[in-house]
Amino acid sequence: MYNMGIMVFGGTLYLYMKSIHYSYADINLFLSIFWIVGFITEIPSGVIADTFGRKKTLMSSCVIRSIGLFLLFFDWGNMIFLILSAVFTSLGESLRSGTVDSWMIDSIHEEEKDYPFEKVFSNNQVFGTTFTLLAGYVGAQVLGNIDLSYPVLAGAILLLCPMAVAVFFMKEPAPVEQKQAGT
Repeated sequence: MYNMGIMVFGGTLYLYMKSIHYSYADINLFLSIFWIVGFITEIPSGVIADTFGRKKTLMSSCVIRSIGLFLLFFDWGNMIFLILSAVFTSLGESLRSGTVDSWMIDSIHEEEKDYPFEKVFSNNQVFGTTFTLLAGYVGAQVLGNIDLSYPVLAGAILLLCPMAVAVFFMKEPAPVEQKQAGT
């Protein structure tokens, strides 16, 4: 669902930014800020996930990235909104990267030490790619043709959906300290 939230607006984001009167220099500024913030926050995000738990980190990621997209959706050429949107979307992405995969590995490893992980990741890639392709198509060919802002709004809303999944279905594996104390 998270990747669907990204792909639904991915194909039309630059067209949308251009339609709300950003110049190519402004759009490149957005991209530069996005990648610089991502570079700076990638490693600390792993520490945050290990410290506060992957469930809370994933939920924070969903909210922060959605805020970034909502800022862009409600933005009509305001440079401060553009910069804040780049910061929030990048920070949200950094908090997510590795969180879900490490949670999945820890959860499976807790149940069965010798589980073949490649099977899980292979199935995840097949299904994930299929659904993200569909989301990209709907965003670009359906929503984007109605209004270029709709894929951005759909992305912000879709990015909030994994929070509900995390709240109800994501069990936080025991921290390493607890595992070591129990043995």
